[in-house]
Amino acid sequence: MKNLKTTFAVIPLLFLFLLGTAEAAKATSKISTVSVTPTTAKAGKTFKFTATLTSLLTTGNKVKIDLGTGLVATTGSARIYSLSRAIYTVGKQNYTFGIYDAKNVLQGLTKGGSYTVTPADPTTPTVDNFVLPTTGFTKVCNNGFYAGQGTCPKDPYLGKNANEWACTHDNIAKILWEVKSTDKGLRDLNWSYSWYEPNASLNYGYEGTQNGGICKDGKCDTHSYPIAVNATGLCGAKDWRVPTSLELKNAYQTKGYLDYFPDISTGEMYATSDTDFSIYYDQCGKNDLICYAGTKQGDKFIYIDEKGFSNSTAKMYFHTDGTQAANGTNANLRLVRNDSGSAPKIVLPAIKSFAPNKVVSGQTATFTFTGANLVKGMVFTLDSCVGIVELAGGTDTQRQFSCTPTAVGEKSGTLKLSENGTASFKVTVSEPLKEPKITSYVPDKVTLNQLTTFTFTGTDLVAGMQFTLDGCNGITELANGSATQRQFSCTPTSSGEKTGSLKTSATNSSTFAVTAAESAPVSTSGYTKIANDGSALPDSATLGANPKDWACTKDNKTGLIWEVKTDDGGLHDKDWIYTWYEPDTSKNGGFEGYTDIDSYYGAPKCSTKDNCNTYAFTNAVNNQSLCGKNDWRLPTRYELIGLVLCSDGKYSKDIAEEAGAICKSNENFTLNTTSPTIDTAYFPNTSVDNSMLWSSSRYIPSNPMIKAEFDAGGVFFGIGYASGGYKYDTHYVQLVRNAQ
Repeated sequence: MKNLKTTFAVIPLLFLFLLGTAEAAKATSKISTVSVTPTTAKAGKTFKFTATLTSLLTTGNKVKIDLGTGLVATTGSARIYSLSRAIYTVGKQNYTFGIYDAKNVLQGLTKGGSYTVTPADPTTPTVDNFVLPTTGFTKVCNNGFYAGQGTCPKDPYLGKNANEWACTHDNIAKILWEVKSTDKGLRDLNWSYSWYEPNASLNYGYEGTQNGGICKDGKCDTHSYPIAVNATGLCGAKDWRVPTSLELKNAYQTKGYLDYFPDISTGEMYATSDTDFSIYYDQCGKNDLICYAGTKQGDKFIYIDEKGFSNSTAKMYFHTDGTQAANGTNANLRLVRNDSGSAPKIVLPAIKSFAPNKVVSGQTATFTFTGANLVKGMVFTLDSCVGIVELAGGTDTQRQFSCTPTAVGEKSGTLKLSENGTASFKVTVSEPLKEPKITSYVPDKVTLNQLTTFTFTGTDLVAGMQFTLDGCNGITELANGSATQRQFSCTPTSSGEKTGSLKTSATNSSTFAVTAAESAPVSTSGYTKIANDGSALPDSATLGANPKDWACTKDNKTGLIWEVKTDDGGLHDKDWIYTWYEPDTSKNGGFEGYTDIDSYYGAPKCSTKDNCNTYAFTNAVNNQSLCGKNDWRLPTRYELIGLVLCSDGKYSKDIAEEAGAICKSNENFTLNTTSPTIDTAYFPNTSVDNSMLWSSSRYIPSNPMIKAEFDAGGVFFGIGYASGGYKYDTHYVQLVRNAQ
């Protein structure tokens, strides 16, 4: 009883111990420490990243690492998990470990660190040191490289991609064999073919049956199938053919062939007849198993059948049970080609141009490369760009790849055929564009078939943004825009209310509306008032700063549009005076003039307070886009003369280049006409003092000692008189532009 009591006393302790163990097993795994080895290495070297957990990994969870290109699962057991990876991106790099459940949801906190990748040593990528074995077989990738050579892995998987296994090389016979597939494609092992050879010199007097088998493309015979395969350039070659029976015999009796021909079918296989046929048949009768070519387990056997068309064909039989299949019309077919055993040389990709070189973070970009040796399946890399995909339709001179940048800054990228065969490029990634906001715009009414300039004010109006307007052709963004103001021009071609937009991306846009209508009949005489937004106004319109207020006047006879002076102290005020200045030597008559008013005049005499010259004033008006236009200029002398209005209707027929009365009644500087000599209903605020309006034309001084290049012409509207002055003189300016 004493022992029994002792036993019962121990049970609760044991239960508590087991319970504690179970509870410990339920403890959530956490990342204790992380490390990377080495911490610094050259590009292309392998770094090993390791994470140690606090406890055993919870069932269903995985330890994953993010190297900047997305999550990758690690391998390990117990509490230690790791990943080894060759890194090519130069500079300081970061890595982050985390524990994720089956739905890829992070469990707990991440933990990471950094390491440094230095530039790799210079290499000579054109040298190919690959040596092909002289015994057995070697796998060959779709791109023609042998396993372990170029971009073909040392042990490639069977597949369709450039760097996947598609052929097998017989290193002794130096021939290359087609490896069949099981993908229902062109080279599926289950397709059958009839024997057919239309060439009389090769068919022993009988061409056979055309397209008698069952295959993918409906050309199921021994003549058509090699043509179809050659068109694909299988393993980089286009000289595939039907093998001889001796080639088949040697291939399938070589030790270890099953590792390199994993696709042996259980039907018959065609071979061409050769000189070895009768001898080989004698050695290998229909019911004789001496042609056994499998493993010791006896899983494959080979037979030759003498039946056919006058011994013009032979069939290789493959069985899993050692019995011979019956002769049939159709059989399987495996192609072969002669091969020197010299693997293709590594060719380097060469980038001649690519676009774009500027992209936006978070927006998927398509990169187009032009150059040489841009083969399908080559590796595209770009720092911090995820979801890399090669797009279809590429050629050896052009390839396209897409990915989504995730970080801003200058990023390095490569196109790689191998570790050494690399072409590099750089891309600038910017912050995502913001949504543009339009606070105002002019004009909102436009005339059909008339080139129109639209001025937008607002925020985030970036250069190169897309301007759209229904039925408006020849869209152009004008220069000198800013984030708060942009200008675009186009020609409306259809009437009605039109919707437009400013876009920085497919999702970031701001809209506006414009009404387009036929233009009103244009008068060929008199003047028309023009609004700030460029539209025509009735004679009742008044001067002002609003879009529909009067600001310019059109001379309907000449088509010229004139600035109208104001009396508000602003840019167009009637009292501002300017020196004559033009830096363009093709326009200044040999002397550029003076940039500012001499200090003799004391206080500033123009709205800009300095640079009071005709050139600076013209630029200021164009920057303002007076009446919706920015092509204002200084008028010629004869354009100014055309504005003179002589109240008695008497005009001088000829005005000399030096000076002269425009109103004949005012000769000898007498004033016998109404002053000012201009239509004040359309040109108010015209000065009648002794100052003239500058023109862009030269003036010939009456004094021969004064050089003409120092003077410029003008018109006094007080008495209607054409004259001129020194370019350092100060006079009024009234700008003009040609109507379009």
